[in-house]
Amino acid sequence: MFKGFKKLIIIMGGISLMMILTACDLVKKITNGFKNIENT
Repeated sequence: MFKGFKKLIIIMGGISLMMILTACDLVKKITNGFKNIENT
């Protein structure tokens, strides 16, 4: 049971890490988009 719980934590951590990375990527794209709008 404890091994399964540890694996679950690792999977959840990986998913949250991926979500954080994709969120950061989206924020960068949005800010770059706003900069491009301001420049034109």
